[in-house]
Amino acid sequence: MGFIPATEAVLVTCDLLVAALLASQAATIGSRALLVLAGGFLFDGLIIIPHLLTFPSAFTPFGLLGAGLQTTAWLYIFWHFGLPAAVVGYVCLPRERRAVTAAAIYRDISVVVGLVILLTWIVTTYDNMLPQLFADRRGFTPMAHYVTAFDFAASVVALLALLARPRKSIFDLWLMVAVIALVGELAVTAFIMQGRFSLGFYASRFLSVAASITVLVALLAETVQQGVRLARTNLALQLERSRKLTSLDAALGAIVHEVRQPISSIANNSEAVQLILDGPAPDIEELREIAGEILENSLRANEIVKSIHGLFSESRDDVQPVEINGVVSRVVRGRQGVL
Repeated sequence: MGFIPATEAVLVTCDLLVAALLASQAATIGSRALLVLAGGFLFDGLIIIPHLLTFPSAFTPFGLLGAGLQTTAWLYIFWHFGLPAAVVGYVCLPRERRAVTAAAIYRDISVVVGLVILLTWIVTTYDNMLPQLFADRRGFTPMAHYVTAFDFAASVVALLALLARPRKSIFDLWLMVAVIALVGELAVTAFIMQGRFSLGFYASRFLSVAASITVLVALLAETVQQGVRLARTNLALQLERSRKLTSLDAALGAIVHEVRQPISSIANNSEAVQLILDGPAPDIEELREIAGEILENSLRANEIVKSIHGLFSESRDDVQPVEINGVVSRVVRGRQGVL
């Protein structure tokens, strides 16, 4: 039967992609809550694999991994409890920013993988000891409805937690849509469906696929928007840097122009003094006048340099005048007291 492998392959792909995207965002923004939610989707994606392998008629008439009659049913129960539990953890954890290291991500992955392996081993090894959820390969027992109703209640609690969360993000709203689809799927399974391969069975699988695809699309859209915002921010920074460099070039040009004038005048006057002194009869008055111009241009250049230094040096508003004589007197008295 190709329906189960096809739908559950889609579910595995979507859930693992969502887990990877959430873990990446958790590391980027430092959110432990997102890391917990990523663990929930990772758990779902991984536990679907043994559910698919043990499903009767998917690959063999009785399923792989030594599955018994109750194995697939209990894996389904564990599978549909993972996401509601992760959503409740996501809502309850504070939104504080804390570093999410690669070691923390690998540790969470190891815990989830270990939990999936442990649960798979239990339901395959001790299948005959588990409460019966299937009377045969198709029909449910009354216990199946009660156990599935527990998952349904957990998903309702997760939905209510999301609804009660203040300051919901866009992702929270999409996650709410996915949880609503999960509630619908479990409602059909717990209260309407009587066995495998009925109309309710196929409807519940389509709702499950819709829940996974919804979150994946929301995350991909958010990732694309973040990329666009990042590109716009980088472009704005580049434009600002270009404007600053242009302003700096203009400022340097104006500074060079202001400094060059008195220096050029000093150089020209110095050359004139040299020519006058080399002449047969130096004119003292002319030399005095030229010396005055040199002094004036020197003072002007000094003022320009002071102005430039004032522009680029940090202002010190806390500087106060100090009476140096009093300071010296106190130091001398202190020194004499020590001696």
